[in-house]
Amino acid sequence: NVTTMMKTGSNYRPAHHSSQAHAALDYEISTLLKNDIHVIIVGLPHHPTALTYVEEGRWDGFNETMSKYSQWPGVTVFDQSWESGWEDEHFFDRNHLDDEGRAEFCARLAPVLEQILED
Repeated sequence: NVTTMMKTGSNYRPAHHSSQAHAALDYEISTLLKNDIHVIIVGLPHHPTALTYVEEGRWDGFNETMSKYSQWPGVTVFDQSWESGWEDEHFFDRNHLDDEGRAEFCARLAPVLEQILED
């Protein structure tokens, strides 16, 4: 949908931190935290060649949102979007991890979950 919206000529750019979606996410996360439920926000990895097509600044809103929530006590951000080591062999196609990719993702996430459970 974003690709389609960008082609409409309306200069489609989702709002940064001020949309109803952000307000709803703030509410959801705050409610979980008030009930002593730790929150993990996951940013999935992207195929390395897919990232070469992203325009400068296109992901600023995403990065700002992840940064904002990473500052909230009780929230852990596990963002693999920009992490190195994700190779073609980890992906079924440009959008989906394959068996090897899922195993790698779990190997990276498990220590984070262990640390949260220990704390």
